[in-house]
Amino acid sequence: MPIVLDDSAWPVVHHSVGDHSVEQFNAFGDWYLDCLKRARADNVSIYVLSDARGGIPDGEVRRRAAQWLAGLSEPHFNVCALSIIVVDNPLIRGAITALNWFRRPSTPQQIVASVEEGWQLIVDDHVRRSLPIPARPSWAPASS
Repeated sequence: MPIVLDDSAWPVVHHSVGDHSVEQFNAFGDWYLDCLKRARADNVSIYVLSDARGGIPDGEVRRRAAQWLAGLSEPHFNVCALSIIVVDNPLIRGAITALNWFRRPSTPQQIVASVEEGWQLIVDDHVRRSLPIPARPSWAPASS
């Protein structure tokens, strides 16, 4: 499955997580850092929707991701308004939630079962902050 990197609903950014290569993860890392720079330049907070329904990265990619995350600087923590992870497996959602009880995420984070649920959290947060609601992107189709 090809990696998805989409900022068409700026300041909402959407990416996929799955059985990608280290090179694809590096492309994600570069894209994400560019999004952080853009958010600082635009003086906005970003909303990150990570779609983790595409599989689990292999050990090499997970190690690279851990290194990358450990190297994120303070601007990341001040620019990300909300991170949403879409996980369709209820056991994995529960495991991530439990891990977050022991190690608080670096940015506000929600674990959800569907893209629609994640999009609704973004809309709700925009309403709560009195921000204009971004147009619904093609990757967040309306629920049927």
